[in-house]
Amino acid sequence: MLQVNLYPNSLSLYQLPFIEESGKTVTIICPNPTITDNIRGKIQSGYNGPIEIEVITISKFINDKLASLGIEEKIHRKSDLMLQTSIIWKGKYKDEPVENFLLAFEQFTELRSFSTNFELVREVFSNYDSKIADALQTFWLVADQLDIIDEQRAYDLVSESIRQLTGDDDLDQRSLVFLGFSHMAASQIDLLQALSIRQNIHVPFPKSAYLKTQGSDWIRWLSSDPVDCQLEEIATPDLNLINFSKGRLGEVLSSAATTCSDQNEFNIYLGKKNPDFNDFNEIPFNGLYFKAQVEIFESDIKGTLGWILDLLDAENDLLDTATLIAKLEQKRMDALSCPFETKDFKLIKVLTSFIETLQEWQGLSDLNLEFSFFDFNILKQVISLNLPRVSTIPLLDQETVGQLRGFEGLEAFDSDEKNLLIVTSAHGPLKGGESDYPEEMLEFLNAIGPMRRRE
Repeated sequence: MLQVNLYPNSLSLYQLPFIEESGKTVTIICPNPTITDNIRGKIQSGYNGPIEIEVITISKFINDKLASLGIEEKIHRKSDLMLQTSIIWKGKYKDEPVENFLLAFEQFTELRSFSTNFELVREVFSNYDSKIADALQTFWLVADQLDIIDEQRAYDLVSESIRQLTGDDDLDQRSLVFLGFSHMAASQIDLLQALSIRQNIHVPFPKSAYLKTQGSDWIRWLSSDPVDCQLEEIATPDLNLINFSKGRLGEVLSSAATTCSDQNEFNIYLGKKNPDFNDFNEIPFNGLYFKAQVEIFESDIKGTLGWILDLLDAENDLLDTATLIAKLEQKRMDALSCPFETKDFKLIKVLTSFIETLQEWQGLSDLNLEFSFFDFNILKQVISLNLPRVSTIPLLDQETVGQLRGFEGLEAFDSDEKNLLIVTSAHGPLKGGESDYPEEMLEFLNAIGPMRRRE
């Protein structure tokens, strides 16, 4: 069973009846770690009784599902795909600028979100420049021949395996709830439909937003007959609107500090998706917990890339790859030989990533025995994708008085607490990305998968 469950507003999100009626175990699946963390803290305290609620990312769900179905193929990351396809590009279009490759690669990964079936998608290739179209076809055929399992193909494998099960094979009684998604690709839609053959699948969605959707939107692909949860709408709390001039946010917040300090707990939401450390640092309150992604490797990556670029310039834009690896290894040895007190562990991590990526790159093809400016640009992209994402949290010397979140944290909104929503001109628009294709392509793609809209 697959149901789209409409609820009045986010304040009603933690009263959904199908969760309490689902039995003893429920798995809630979210699109990314940030939303997963926000929902996990609220959802597990919002339901009483003997219900075991697990909240995980869709990435973990897919990996666990592949393992349970006995599928042992490695899922290729985006960086793995970039390395593979860039070799194909070098062999066929070595004189073409790297920007054309990056465009072809972007379209390749975007089109695979509609379908991994080459025969189905090839019809749109004629809308591209002839070289981009030829590259797309070659990327696709090579991926199929090498049986490369990317994220989209992983969804297909799970869907296909589930549909082949018979009887009580892998019969899982737990309900699955897909929550927090702003968009689903065609392969994810198909996954939910396959899962619904053997499990109860619920997709909560705000009723007011559903009424504004179009037939091409992902939520309409899941169900044309949603189920209204029939929850009593929780009244929106009274709002006190305070306008302030540009650059005066600190003054306004300082005057609000006295009011907030009278509350046992208060939360601040910034009107920006995924705010960074600097955004959070603008808030002049102590005792607020936050989690922000920081680019701790950025300066070392730029420094190492600049050093490699100087080597390229000195050698007329062509280096021996083995020699470059040896020079990087020497730099790493120099960094490792420093006293512990001055050892630069971030630089060591970055140099190690460069060395391992170049070694893998060199082993993929004889075309990579020499390192060119094209390779430099590919390396720059891959290194950024491969290095770990790092978040920072405050080390508080006092009890936490509340949470500091971005707009994506509204899933955790609690009207019983004091809440401040801060919106400034620096936060930018909240609308998401949009599928940007010519009209003739839109008409075809819209027939095989949902389109992304800014709304």
